[in-house]
Amino acid sequence: MLNLYHFLASIFFVVSAGLCAQPSKLPLTNVSYKSILELPYEDADLTLAYGNDKYQYGKLWRPLNTSDNEASPLVIFVHGGCWLNAYGIDHSFALTSALAKQGYLVWSLEYRRAGDEGGNWPGAFLDVQAGIDFILNQTQEPFDPQQVFVVGHSAGGHLATLAADKRNGSIHAIGLAAITDVAKYGAGENSCQQAVPKFMGGSFAQMPAAYDLATAKSFTHSVLLHGSADSIVPLSQSIQPTGRSVIIPDAGHFDFLHPQSTAFDTLVTTLNAQSSQLETQKYDR
Repeated sequence: MLNLYHFLASIFFVVSAGLCAQPSKLPLTNVSYKSILELPYEDADLTLAYGNDKYQYGKLWRPLNTSDNEASPLVIFVHGGCWLNAYGIDHSFALTSALAKQGYLVWSLEYRRAGDEGGNWPGAFLDVQAGIDFILNQTQEPFDPQQVFVVGHSAGGHLATLAADKRNGSIHAIGLAAITDVAKYGAGENSCQQAVPKFMGGSFAQMPAAYDLATAKSFTHSVLLHGSADSIVPLSQSIQPTGRSVIIPDAGHFDFLHPQSTAFDTLVTTLNAQSSQLETQKYDR
C-alpha cells in the first residue's frame, strides 16, 4: 500500500508540474544516447584531482548569475554507464553545465570503474566517497553546507543514494533512473544488468555479504526520479518504501541528461523544492 501511495503521489507531482510549465515548450521524452553525445555544453571552470589515480578527478562548474562570495547550493553529480570504464564523465557535460546555469555549484565526479585497476566494488564507491569529502572540505569555492545534493544517474544513482544512506542525512540524494538493488538488478538479462557480476567481482550467490554492503538500507534522504518508458533500469528500482518516488510519464533512461527534456525540468523542479525546504529549515532552527 505504501508503494502504491508513493506511485500515485508521484504521478500527481509530475502532472501538476506539467500543468504549470510554459505552454510554448514542447515536451521532449525518450531521447537516445546518441542524441546526448551530440548536445552542446559549457566547459567546466576547473578540473581538480581528489586522488592520485588518473580517474580520481572532478569537473567543477561555478553557478551563473551569483556573486563571488555567495554561498550557492552544491550539486555533486555521479555519472552512470553500468559501472563500466567504457562510459566516462563526458557524456554528462550537457546536464552538469545546464545545472550551473540554474544557479548551482556543480562538482561532477570521474571515478574508477570496472575495467580500471581498483574500479570494481568497492573501489568505485570509495572514489565517490573521496570525491564528496574533497569538495565538502575545500574552502576555495563557497557553497551552502546545509544545501548539498548528490545526484546520480543509473549506476551513478546507485553510488549516489548509497553515499547518502551511509552519511545519514548530511547530504541529500536525487537518483535519476537509479539502480538501488544490485542483487535484483543483476538478475536481469540486458547488457547493463549483466555488468553487475563484473563490477561486484562475482554473483550474488557467490558474494552475498558484498552485495549487502553495496545496497542502501534506507532512502529517507533520497528522492528517486524515474521515467515510465525506461527500458534499461526497471521502474521497480525507484519504488522504495522509505523514499519519495517521482515517475515521469513517457520519459526514457537518458532523458535526464538532456537539458531540453521533461525529465530535466523535473530534476530542476525537485532540486529547487528541496533547496527551498532546506533553506527554510536552516532559518527555523
